[in-house]
Amino acid sequence: QGQKPRARHGQRKLAATLGEYKFIDIYNEKVGVRWLLSKFKIKPNIYYNYRVLLFTKYHTKYEQSRVSL
Repeated sequence: QGQKPRARHGQRKLAATLGEYKFIDIYNEKVGVRWLLSKFKIKPNIYYNYRVLLFTKYHTKYEQSRVSL
């Protein structure tokens, strides 16, 4: 009664850990992003949203550093 229901086989995660994202970033050239996403059961749009967030953070810091110079 107090246990959480287990995920069904093949059900995808709504979010992944930062470690999984970094692993995909490192090894995507060797095996491919889509294959890694399927192995971690992560939806592709969630991973790509993470990439956009990284891109946005990087450019925000870059612009702030240019303004301070």
